[in-house]
Amino acid sequence: CHDMIAQIDPEIASNLQTIAREEVELERLQREIKNKKEKLATAKNQIMRLRDDLSENRTHYVYATRKYTADQVRDDLTTRFEHFKAQETNVDQLDKIVIAREQKLAAARNHLDQMLDAKR
Repeated sequence: CHDMIAQIDPEIASNLQTIAREEVELERLQREIKNKKEKLATAKNQIMRLRDDLSENRTHYVYATRKYTADQVRDDLTTRFEHFKAQETNVDQLDKIVIAREQKLAAARNHLDQMLDAKR
């Protein structure tokens, strides 16, 4: 029994390192997702403004002292919307990765608890 306990210690240390690395990576991913969601919200507001402006059916629009035709604004709106959809898909994928990693982390913590119980 004493030999079995001695063999568990390196496994416990390894498990602790794995958990610590995973916690750090999860925090990084969560910060990245938060940042991307903030950028998506800004992009959505800009898209809505362009869409609303275009609904006025003017021939020209002025943004930051530059004059644009309706076609230029429409093209910009299309480009922004396509980029927005791609970024939204990316955030959705990152959300799924975070959920999977959280489950993996919970399993690793559970395994560690089992090893600590066995050592006791």
